[in-house]
Amino acid sequence: MRCFGLIGRAREVLGGERGSIVPTVIGVLALTLLIGGVGMQQAGSANDSANRDRGVKRAIAAAEAGIDVAVYRMQKLKPTDSQPCVLRNVTTGALSLTGYPAGQTWCALVDETLGGGDTFEYRVSAPFTGSDGKSRRTVVSSGLSGGVRRRVALSTLTGASPLFAGFGVSSGEQFDISGFGGVTGNARSNKDIYLSGTGGVCGNAVPGPTPYKVRLGGFGQITCGGSSTSAVAPFALDPVVIPAGADSDNYRVCTLDPCSGASFVNRKVKVSGSTPLVLRGNNYVFCGILLDGSGNLRFEPLVAGSPVRVYIDTPANCGGAATGMTLSGSGAFESASTDPTKLQIYVVGSDPVQFSGSGGAVAAAIYAPLANIVLSGSGGVKGAIAGKKVTLSGSGGLTYDSAVSQILGSGSLAREQGSFRECAATTPSATPDNRC
Repeated sequence: MRCFGLIGRAREVLGGERGSIVPTVIGVLALTLLIGGVGMQQAGSANDSANRDRGVKRAIAAAEAGIDVAVYRMQKLKPTDSQPCVLRNVTTGALSLTGYPAGQTWCALVDETLGGGDTFEYRVSAPFTGSDGKSRRTVVSSGLSGGVRRRVALSTLTGASPLFAGFGVSSGEQFDISGFGGVTGNARSNKDIYLSGTGGVCGNAVPGPTPYKVRLGGFGQITCGGSSTSAVAPFALDPVVIPAGADSDNYRVCTLDPCSGASFVNRKVKVSGSTPLVLRGNNYVFCGILLDGSGNLRFEPLVAGSPVRVYIDTPANCGGAATGMTLSGSGAFESASTDPTKLQIYVVGSDPVQFSGSGGAVAAAIYAPLANIVLSGSGGVKGAIAGKKVTLSGSGGLTYDSAVSQILGSGSLAREQGSFRECAATTPSATPDNRC
């Protein structure tokens, strides 16, 4: 009986421990909730930081868009001393030139909205002369995204700027590569860039602003570490103006420079035979160039190394006849130099430039802002080309030569290299470029 009494007592003692686990469980739960709360707080902080980082990047991108738009508009409209500012009609979007606001030396504020609710606003200074004697203007742009604001500034040079802007191909409309030839260098378009052949772009391929993009339909690719990022704003191709005296060597054709198997009638050069035509002058204004035989057209100026400039006039100035350039035979278009700046071709009108023959590549710079350029043969170009619409559909391509950066256009404003800078997010001063 005593034994059973001890066992019963033990059960009573042990039974009394059943609730002792509750405080432990509560402690563990409290610790878990504490750790979870800290984790959620850290996650929230990280998320806020990530959102702010995205806001900063988008705000800077919006500010840069304002810079691009301001520069493009001034290049397009070419402000004057009496009307130095570009005004945008908020209702129609039409652009026009105007003066400064009363008593100010900065153009009026321009503000616009981008996709996703981001905005930019910019102002442009009056021209000023730097210590180097060059005329400049300052563009200050502010971008806003998700409550985050960033400001940037850029100095610009007024006057002439590189005609080809560092691009081997500039196409005012869409740019097509549908053949074997490609581009070695950068290419740009104001619309889509189509790579539907085997040729690609070894460099940056820059289509027009969104929704335009690079469209791949063949084996062509963007290589050499190039980018396919769309432009923020379209670019402008300045019209060609024939300067006085540009035809000073026309008299030589078929006189001092004999034509055997070639003709020069109504300012149109035609090479149909097998004998080359060698032109020894520097300045020509033609109504067209046609090579449909096996003879070459070679430019070999009397002063070795001096540049040759050929202008192709408009039909209106050529009796209504078609102008442009056509190379359809086995003859080649040649320069005595491998430097593309030594042969500069400017097409004033809209008649096309067509290289469809089997001649070799030519070192030249070809600028035809109103005309289509088609390279459909086996011959290519070493230098740069710019046209209304550029198509590479043959085995010849374009190899960019940086020497063409020496050729200057008539643009009224160009970016000054190395002048881009970030500013304080806000400025307490009435001067737009304060703290930049």
